[in-house]
Amino acid sequence: MTDALPFGWLPTPFGVEEAEAAELAMELTRIAADSLPGVIGGDQARRAMAATIGRPPITANTVGRVWHVLGAGATGAIVDLSVVEGTESVVDSPFAFTVSQRTVPFSGGRAVLSFVAPREHVPVSMMLRAQRRVGQRTLVADVIDAAPVLGFILDDVISLVGGTPPADVHPAVPS
Repeated sequence: MTDALPFGWLPTPFGVEEAEAAELAMELTRIAADSLPGVIGGDQARRAMAATIGRPPITANTVGRVWHVLGAGATGAIVDLSVVEGTESVVDSPFAFTVSQRTVPFSGGRAVLSFVAPREHVPVSMMLRAQRRVGQRTLVADVIDAAPVLGFILDDVISLVGGTPPADVHPAVPS
């Protein structure tokens, strides 16, 4: 997707079988605590890592995952990265039931915030999908989280697909 991750993001495995996730999480949190400033080890960190790497990918096209877990502003958000080959347009959500709420155009792409559900009569979630076309492929970043988190990480998610966030996306806060 991009050569460098925005600050605070840690690449992680994804879709790891539950039986293997706990063991792998133990090793990954040890490595992270030893090599990354500010990363905290311990049982809570291992459980969070196991949940992150054990969560199934949002789409079958997922090729990578990053976790917003580093630094004081870490949200815990998990972004799945994918590449869709040879399509003119990628839908704004992979879910059967989607209600788009806001579209943010950016250089070469768009980010869409939507209410999503995999089927009727299940709880609705919030999803942010950023996508940018590069040649014959589309780079996609998907994240499901609470609306305030999605707004906070919007610029980073756009950057993850190589886009440049527009300057006027975030409304000014009165002082």
